[in-house]
Amino acid sequence: MGLSEIDRGVQALCIPMLYRSDAELDYVRSKLAPKLEARMEARGFVVLTWGEAGWVHFSPRRPWRGPTI
Repeated sequence: MGLSEIDRGVQALCIPMLYRSDAELDYVRSKLAPKLEARMEARGFVVLTWGEAGWVHFSPRRPWRGPTI
């Protein structure tokens, strides 16, 4: 999340429950990384690697089926 202080576009990789699997996240990151890295470099930073902190798990008090629209 600290990278989002340099460029808010990084938050697209951190939205809970947006990606269904590690493979899906890896695919999206492979497409976004070059653009995000270029934007960071324009601000004087170099991305050395992309890491993960793990999946977010929700523990609702009532039954929950997913986001409602």
